[in-house]
Amino acid sequence: MYLWVVIAVFVAALAALSGSLRPDIKEIYLNTQAEAEATQLYTLHRAALKYFTYRDKVDGEVDYDNLSNGYLPFGFNRGNFVSELYCLTEDGTNIPNDCQQIHEPDEEHEEEWTTSDGNCCSQPDTANYLITYGPIPRKWQDNRTGLPRAEILDSMKNKLGYVDGMGYSVDNNADAPYMGTDDEYNTLGSQKGVVSQGSKPYYSIPQYIINNNNDFDSDGICAGDGNYCLVYITQIQ
Repeated sequence: MYLWVVIAVFVAALAALSGSLRPDIKEIYLNTQAEAEATQLYTLHRAALKYFTYRDKVDGEVDYDNLSNGYLPFGFNRGNFVSELYCLTEDGTNIPNDCQQIHEPDEEHEEEWTTSDGNCCSQPDTANYLITYGPIPRKWQDNRTGLPRAEILDSMKNKLGYVDGMGYSVDNNADAPYMGTDDEYNTLGSQKGVVSQGSKPYYSIPQYIINNNNDFDSDGICAGDGNYCLVYITQIQ
């Protein structure tokens, strides 16, 4: 009798192993991975926003070690994302005159160029932009266009809701994003922006960032026209 019980259990186990997995297992697996990617971007950006709520603003790349100390969940991995703070003139085209450092032409710059002395955020009447971004992993890119796949875009909406300023970078001319009547959403009149699923479908990236961050220039990983990044941008006080 015991032998037959063992045989029956063995046969049942084989039947279970040979049965097909649930038909939507691939979709569930992909959606979970996509949500993790979108959550990385969101969490890092929100941590940097919170950090500058309690600390003086200093332009440049945000020190990840500072965010890890009390602003990010324990064990958080930022992946390939980075956050940067830019303190600019109101039109977003330059840094204030009183914090400019003038440099002579070099191999990267054919003409005289300026950078911040690290004190632009203390200047009056600045427009401060926090931008968090990173390249879209190959598995989340459309093989033909390079645009983010539906899974990663849906994850932003389904996992995080409609978040203003969060989406992917585009080039106005090459990618032809929707910017409303008379380009109403391109508030800065710049050549690149973020396609967003928030209350506005498009957010301008300040021209200074485009001109001075290699990732957003014409050959950069976030340049649009086939090279896209996940981006979260916020103007802060």
